[in-house]
Amino acid sequence: MGKRHYDSGWSSYYDIRGGVYGRTAYFPHIGNVPDVRKACRPATSSLPKIPAIGKIPKSAARLKLHRTGAVVLFHVLGPLVVEDAAGRDVDIGSGKLSHLLALFLLNANSRVSKHWIIEHLWRHNVPRSATSNLKTYVTTLRRLQVPIATHKDGYLLTVAPNELDADLFEHFAATGREALERRDLYNAAAALESATGLWRGDPLHGVDLDVELSLWTERLREGFQTVTEDFFEVRLALGRHREIIGPLKIWTVRHPLRERAHAQLMTALYRDGRQAEALDVYQSFRTNLVAQIGLEPTPVLRDMQRRILQEEDRFRIDPVVHMLMEKARVAILHTDSAGSYDAGAWSSVQ
Repeated sequence: MGKRHYDSGWSSYYDIRGGVYGRTAYFPHIGNVPDVRKACRPATSSLPKIPAIGKIPKSAARLKLHRTGAVVLFHVLGPLVVEDAAGRDVDIGSGKLSHLLALFLLNANSRVSKHWIIEHLWRHNVPRSATSNLKTYVTTLRRLQVPIATHKDGYLLTVAPNELDADLFEHFAATGREALERRDLYNAAAALESATGLWRGDPLHGVDLDVELSLWTERLREGFQTVTEDFFEVRLALGRHREIIGPLKIWTVRHPLRERAHAQLMTALYRDGRQAEALDVYQSFRTNLVAQIGLEPTPVLRDMQRRILQEEDRFRIDPVVHMLMEKARVAILHTDSAGSYDAGAWSSVQ
């Protein structure tokens, strides 16, 4: 795979998560890990289990795509990239061809009519040769091993759930949220790490976006923001507040009106003994919020400011507590290294 330079405005996706942008990324708690696209995901769709105690291992923190036969892999969480069966990047080019492929991926596993495709490809400037041009584009994509079938008066692109990075992102995001809800913090961290690790930049960067594609990319961006903040939440719960202060500062600068992220930064700073800085974050957020949309912070954030001012001990946390709780879970419930246990029973113990 040759070197590729993405839009520098998005190059710090890895920075947000604690490392640097490039072919490999470094994360303080797991070390160097390879480019997520280099390997193939095992056939099983289940997430690798994390040991109850200890750091997140490399094998569980990275996503691996699954490839069978001549199936290609599609990447839309960044510049549109297609890989062939040998793992080589396929040059789709730009313009109408990449736009057409993006439309097929948006409607993967659903039939799309020729009329709908032509309408979105050319909008209000449909040429007389649109139908024949569309046929040529489809033929070109097929030569690139993109599995497009003719179906009645339209086309159908068949994509397995583990062949499109956007689908995999949503799978890992849901897995992480479910783990977080049951307070399975280590598996939640692994799933959310895998979800954020899929992102290489702005979705479909470089593709001519129509209304449908714009809505899709906006939904993907919102999902990324939510998952990133979920990941911050898990790392806070694991007592890793110190290592996320820098990434959270970057994140809040880019998203000055996201209250949850500012609350997380305030929490991390306060737990690190930096009370004054935590209060400065609140004042800065409040100033921006009032100036831009004329609203005050929510009661939740105002209550957090009050608790920091009063130096409440219960607002602090010791990571040793989590380690002891995990040891108790293993000892009392006899959980194995796979991490399976009776969630209801553990809730009663807590």
